[in-house]
Amino acid sequence: VTKRPERKMPKVDAVLLALDGAVLPVVTATLEIAEQIRVRLMGIHKRIIGDPAAVSPKFSGKSQEGKPLTGHAHVFIMPLGNAKGRIDRVLIYTRSPSGFEDHEVRAILGLRSLYQYDRDHGVNVVVSWKGVAQDPYVRRQTLTVISATPFVTVRHWRKGRGEVAEFLKEELRRECRNHSLPEPAAVQILPQAPGLFEWIEFRRNRKEDMPSAGYGFRVRFSEAVSAPFTLGYGCHFGLGQFDAE
Repeated sequence: VTKRPERKMPKVDAVLLALDGAVLPVVTATLEIAEQIRVRLMGIHKRIIGDPAAVSPKFSGKSQEGKPLTGHAHVFIMPLGNAKGRIDRVLIYTRSPSGFEDHEVRAILGLRSLYQYDRDHGVNVVVSWKGVAQDPYVRRQTLTVISATPFVTVRHWRKGRGEVAEFLKEELRRECRNHSLPEPAAVQILPQAPGLFEWIEFRRNRKEDMPSAGYGFRVRFSEAVSAPFTLGYGCHFGLGQFDAE
């Protein structure tokens, strides 16, 4: 009897969530929404696997030994805002060469709702698309990007690191290198946020960290890049998001 060849499932390394509710969260809550999604994905995945110790490192950001992952191997959770300054979609993607495993996709599919800290009504969640992160449906090619959420530096300026403006530009360039992006051809610091909210209105710190200043940039590359993408502190939770201009 001829054995039927196993069907190879197409690679999935990105999933787009659609949010629906009476009142959608504002983009200033980007970090809070992303953190909540991470916690919920970990909980859902634990139930699927049946072993609390075997939660996916892509969701936890830690190895099975409890050490933080390096090289940005865990998921990027990127809330996306609309023209009204409300989060109506969330892009979740991984840079793992193998993409998401089936049980990890199932965990994302199992995310059905979110709550808002200052609202009585929750937010419904449904997966609207899944595929590869380079698909132009979710991330298109562009030469110029502009900040959508505040860029927060990983390092802090101090005396001896040059002028503040030049330090910020170099931090932006440094983060591009860390994320394997091409060297920017031009970096411009924005005098103010291009959206409906100023950077100071965004939450810019995680857990016990102190909030740091946020900045915006317009960045031009000599070769096309896929946008949106995130850089800097909190980049796995939507901070430092750059969209195609």
